[in-house]
Amino acid sequence: MLSVVLVDDVQEDLGFLERILRQCKILNPIHSLHSGEECVDFFKKTDAKASPSLVILDLIMSPLSGVATLRRLKSLGVAQNSVFVMLSGITDIRAINEGYQLGAHTFMIKPVNPEDLMQTLQGLRSKIHIERREDGYLLDWIAAPHLRGSTYLDPQISTSGVSLFA
Repeated sequence: MLSVVLVDDVQEDLGFLERILRQCKILNPIHSLHSGEECVDFFKKTDAKASPSLVILDLIMSPLSGVATLRRLKSLGVAQNSVFVMLSGITDIRAINEGYQLGAHTFMIKPVNPEDLMQTLQGLRSKIHIERREDGYLLDWIAAPHLRGSTYLDPQISTSGVSLFA
């Protein structure tokens, strides 16, 4: 099972992202981290190093930006099994492109709403399997290349905003 790692240096934004995940009924464990350094330390831990994560990483942070955090994680060889979503309130094309070059899988613009989040997760269906359960959605890593593709996306998941939270 994936853990969801939120990284933002603004406490209010972290709380907001946590609420959005809960609104979407994401059942995975959530780790809220307040800086790029905290994120790097998290992934240096033995248990976090090998386990896959969905990392939602703010692009603009200080002192270690989201791009610098991603660069450091890649250079250390940790978080290889993770899916990275860059997040920002501003559109810095250079930083976004650099994030993609370093391995970010997609980008979301703040403020995020539940529909945006679910659409983003659906767009990652070659990496993440979304299992609908009675009480919400469980995200899991698709490790084997032959398992990748839309056949593993739950057809009951909607991005219309109407049936997401039924």
